[in-house]
Amino acid sequence: MVQRQKLADTEGLQAAVRLSRSDHLKIQRLVEAGLYRSYADFLREAVRDKLGSMEITSVKEVKPQEAEHMIE
Repeated sequence: MVQRQKLADTEGLQAAVRLSRSDHLKIQRLVEAGLYRSYADFLREAVRDKLGSMEITSVKEVKPQEAEHMIE
């Protein structure tokens, strides 16, 4: 059971994205320059960086009016 959970935690999942031609070419140039092993390597690192910078610290249910007041 524990081993099965470990496999589920490390199993890779796939996600498809559409990129602009210019973004695609920029990534491809970075790969060709040897800064990343592959296109997928760049994307994995970009996703990890973004997730790390946006980590949620807490969530609280509030009414819209209360949320507006908190923002002000």
